[in-house]
Amino acid sequence: MERTSAAGIDIGTNTIMMVIGEKSTDGKVAILADEHSIARLGAGVDSSKTIRPDAIQRAIVILKSYRHLLDKNKVTLIRTVGTSALRDASNRSLVVEQLSKAIGGRVEIIPGEEEAYLSFAGTVEDDELSTIIDIGGGSTEIITGSCGRIISKHSLNIGAVRLTERIFTGHPPTESEINIFKEEVKSSLGQTSSNCEPGKFYATAGTPTTIAQVALGMQEYDFNRVNGYMLNICILNRTITDFVDASVKEISERYYIHPKRADVITAGALILRIVMEHFKIDEVKVSAKGLRYGVLHSIFN
Repeated sequence: MERTSAAGIDIGTNTIMMVIGEKSTDGKVAILADEHSIARLGAGVDSSKTIRPDAIQRAIVILKSYRHLLDKNKVTLIRTVGTSALRDASNRSLVVEQLSKAIGGRVEIIPGEEEAYLSFAGTVEDDELSTIIDIGGGSTEIITGSCGRIISKHSLNIGAVRLTERIFTGHPPTESEINIFKEEVKSSLGQTSSNCEPGKFYATAGTPTTIAQVALGMQEYDFNRVNGYMLNICILNRTITDFVDASVKEISERYYIHPKRADVITAGALILRIVMEHFKIDEVKVSAKGLRYGVLHSIFN
C-alpha cells in the first residue's frame, strides 16, 4: 500500500511542536512522531515587540533537531506556521529567515483567524457542534463549528506568556495582580458572546494538557491518558489554588512541570477558568492535538 509522509510544525510563543504523519491510500493517517519543545520565542515580545537573539537561538536548536527527525523519516511534505509572537514582532522578517533556514523550508506567519481554523480542524474529529478553547503563549483562540464548518472564531491577545509578563511581577502573584489579570481577560472576552451554543467544549494547548497531567498525578507526560481527559471546574479551581500558593520552583518540582511552563501555568489556568465562567460551563474535554494536527491535515486534504 502506497504511503505519503508529511509534517505539521507549530512555532508558538512558548512552544515549538511538530507532528509527523503517514497517510495511506485508504485515507488513514498514522502518527509517526509528535514532538514538543519549549523555546519561549515570545519572551519580552509583548513589551518590546522584538524577538530576542537568545530566543531565536533556542528556536534554531529545536528546529535543527526536528530537521534531523524529518530526514530520518524521509519527510518531504512540510508545513511550518508561526503564530502570535511572530505576528507581533517588528523583526519578524529576520527571524523567519533564520528559522526557515534551520528547518530547511518556508516558515509562514499565519493570521489569528487561520490559526483558529487550523486549531479547530486539528482538534475536532467528528461533526458534532463543538467549541475549542486554545490557550497559547501569546493569544487565545475560541472557535465554534460543526460538520467541518466554522460558525464563529475569535483570536484574543490574552496568552499565558503575554499576561504573565504584563501583569505578574513575581510568583506567587499578589491578590491585586490576580484581580487586574481577571479584568484584563474579561475585557478581552467582551468581544465574544457568553450565550454559547450547546455542544462539546474542548481545551487544547499546553495549559490544559499540563493541568490534566497534574490532575492525573503523572510524573511523565502520556499523550493517550491526557488526550480526552475530562477536566471539570472543581479540579481546575483546586489546581489554581495550589499554583497561586507556590513558587515557580515548587510548581516545577512538585508537579514535574518544565520550568518554562511552570512560570506561566498559573496564568494559563486562570485564563481557562475565566473563559469557562464566561461561557457558563463546568467541564471541558482536553485535547493533546490542536494546531499542529490541523496543519498536518491541511497538507493531506
